[in-house]
Amino acid sequence: MISAVNGFRDRIRSALWVALLRARLRRRGTRLVVEGSVRFDGPPRVRVLDRGEGPGRTTLRLARGSSLGRDLELVLWSGGDNVLELREGAYLQRGVRIELRGGTVSLGPHAHVRDSAVLKSQGELTVGREVTISFGDVIACTERVEIGDLCGLGERVTVTDSDHTHDGSDDHYLVQPLRITPVRLGRNVLVSANAVVLRGADVGDNAVIGAGAVVGAGRHDGGQLYLGAPAKPVRRLGA
Repeated sequence: MISAVNGFRDRIRSALWVALLRARLRRRGTRLVVEGSVRFDGPPRVRVLDRGEGPGRTTLRLARGSSLGRDLELVLWSGGDNVLELREGAYLQRGVRIELRGGTVSLGPHAHVRDSAVLKSQGELTVGREVTISFGDVIACTERVEIGDLCGLGERVTVTDSDHTHDGSDDHYLVQPLRITPVRLGRNVLVSANAVVLRGADVGDNAVIGAGAVVGAGRHDGGQLYLGAPAKPVRRLGA
């Protein structure tokens, strides 16, 4: 009986949150599409920014068993075509921030994002099945970031597919050209705490990136341990 009452209460709370968000976005000329049921520990906080060019649509695609964690912050570009997809069993923990800048964040089955991580997308940010994104991680996607199945990201890892050129002039770095190259982490890659994966990095399956390593652009073969800044292969795993 108590479980049924709690379930009814949660459905009412979720429906109210969706209705309020839909009305808020409509006032900004943006349409809300919800596929599946919204489950959360506490109502997500939403910031809507009058930015972006596109159809003005936000889609929440939430599969069975997925959930949004307490103190989730959603930042939405009102003019963008935003998609947040959580496939079956995927979930966000406490204090996660999702920024949809006209892009997509897609979490595969049973992937989870731990406390205080930040996922920003202006392009296609795809996370495979059973991936762990840990405390304080930042994933910034301008065009494409792909994280393969079974990957694990340790605490305070940064992954980005873009950076601003700094030519040494007096021009502020934010107005200098933005360089963008997609990033890919293959299947079952382990990225240890405090590592940085930069634009253009393509890391093969079963590789391990050591703590504090900086992985630059280029192909990095699978099955290797990478250490240092810039990261270099130091030995083949399992040898």
